[in-house]
Amino acid sequence: MISSTTYGGSFESFKITIENAKKYFDNVYVVFLYRKSPVSLDMEGIYLQNIKIPDLHKVIFMPILEAKIKPALKNILENNDFDLILSYALILTSSIGELAKSYNIPVILNINSFTKFRAKPIASHYFHKACENCWGLMFASNTLRKDFMKYHNITHSNTHIIPMPIDTEKFSPSDKPNNKDNLIAVGRLVKLKRYDLLLKAMSIISREKPSVKLIIVGDGPQRKKLQKIASQLNIEKNVEFIGYRENMVEIYRNGAILVHPSEYETFSRVITEALSCQVPVVSCSGGGPEEILADDTGGFLVEPRPDKIAEKVIFLLENPKIYAKLGAQGRKRVIQHYSIPVFAKRMEKIYKLALEGDYE
Repeated sequence: MISSTTYGGSFESFKITIENAKKYFDNVYVVFLYRKSPVSLDMEGIYLQNIKIPDLHKVIFMPILEAKIKPALKNILENNDFDLILSYALILTSSIGELAKSYNIPVILNINSFTKFRAKPIASHYFHKACENCWGLMFASNTLRKDFMKYHNITHSNTHIIPMPIDTEKFSPSDKPNNKDNLIAVGRLVKLKRYDLLLKAMSIISREKPSVKLIIVGDGPQRKKLQKIASQLNIEKNVEFIGYRENMVEIYRNGAILVHPSEYETFSRVITEALSCQVPVVSCSGGGPEEILADDTGGFLVEPRPDKIAEKVIFLLENPKIYAKLGAQGRKRVIQHYSIPVFAKRMEKIYKLALEGDYE
């Protein structure tokens, strides 16, 4: 198993995938392609190796990155007997798949994110190279598969939808009633997340519900700008920026509603974590959330407008029976579609197909 992901939701999913793989394989060899700090995992029964790569992110530097990765991986492949490689290395799989093919090792590429590149032709070249050397592709959502394949003009005969797994035992409802005065927003403070819409919605909400507070979890380059917007809207007392937090379970349990205004999400682990804690969601995100919240199960999808966000938040706060119903529906949906046991069954099927060289 190879990953260039060392933090965030994809990293949490990768760790669950490692634990799951230990049930099906005698040995699990984990390789991290890291740029700044090597990764350590508190897991038994795995072989762990870190490969340092240059801290270069633009696709024009791919030849340099490939030149660093290939020799290190070749050494690993020559000294071990692998049945399968699962890659969470996205575009860096261009060199992994090519090398593995020469050793007749099937590669599965997991794709959890989607980026639009300035140097699109270069990026598409390397993604084409990665995909054509992979036995199969895994996507976190149907929307992500469609958008990724269309953007890079890629076709592949063997694709699978495998949503990010959620530990529903860890992310579970509190025994105590949720704090109905706390709204929660979680994510990096970047333009794509559209926190400006949320703050404008909060100015509407606070006029009708003065005691309600918005807790924003996360950090990023837009923090100062967003704090300034909150000040201009005179809602500083109703908004708290608390930065990153490790224990997200308690954050969700202490919130009434997760408000997720992001412009686009390939999946949205944040939404499934909140739903698993029986916290309803109001979202205006395109992409994965449209699948998770289909038919208003667990929450509402609204237009990306402050008044529409505020309307549904206030509606939920004023209708406790509907609030409770959506919370229960949301947790049930996560257990049925995104829990670890469901993920394990999906992965078992894919592993079997890959090892047999078959396709669905």
